[in-house]
Amino acid sequence: MDRVRATAAGLPVYGLFLALYLAVAAAGSVASSYGLAVWYPALTKPAFNPPGWLFAPVWTVLSTS
Repeated sequence: MDRVRATAAGLPVYGLFLALYLAVAAAGSVASSYGLAVWYPALTKPAFNPPGWLFAPVWTVLSTS
């Protein structure tokens, strides 16, 4: 019973750190968006390069799991 209580007590702390992590990630995304819009499209990329719209959902899943 104590283990369940201790786990439930840690959920707000986990939520706080998750929100902080996502806020820092969003700030980094906003800060680098101009640079990516300028130089990334000009790069010569290989044929197997995934489309740009795929990066945001994949990184979101990878960073939150």
